[in-house]
This record gives sequence, structure tokens and C-alpha cells, in this order.
Amino acid sequence: MQLIGRRLERVDIYTPDREKDSYIGTKSAPKLLGYVYADIQPLTDEISEGESGKTVRKRVKLILRPDAGVQCGDLASVYGGSPVWEIREVKCFSEHISAMAVHL
Repeated sequence: MQLIGRRLERVDIYTPDREKDSYIGTKSAPKLLGYVYADIQPLTDEISEGESGKTVRKRVKLILRPDAGVQCGDLASVYGGSPVWEIREVKCFSEHISAMAVHL
């Protein structure tokens, strides 16, 4: 699969991390690992039901180069914003990587 240059967007990849909070305990402080270029494709929403009712979470598929090095649990954002997706599934193929991410 050949990635088409005009459809690629810069995606920043973060590792989830925590740091001491000035109040009590720790707070989330993702660390930037770097960035990759990906073809971002929307997927059907993830719907789950719990005690508080239905929860709908947006999902996307990131098509990446085979040397991108993303892992399950990494966080991602587009163009330098704070992380908005969590990578839940990574499938490696000979010519690309397909990563499914869920909106935080």
C-alpha cells in the first residue's frame, strides 16, 4: 500500500506518563515521543452502555509507514495540540501499519 502525500497529516505521538501534583497525588503529563505522518480515516463510533447510560466514542484509523514505531497505549494528537486519541490496536503489514485510535 502506497501512502498518498497530499492525504498525510502530521500526528504527534505521546507516551502516557504521570507527575507529582502540587495538591495531592499525581496528574497526567504525557511526554512527547515525536511525530509521524499518517492518513487519518474515520471509523464507526464505539458505543458502550454502563450504569450512567450510553457512551459514544469517536474512532479513527491511522495508516502509517512501517517504521513508525507506534504501540498500543500511546496517545496521539494532530498538529501539536494536546493528546486527543489513545491508540488501542496496532496491526503491522509489510508495507504499512494500521492503528485504531479512540477519542479520549
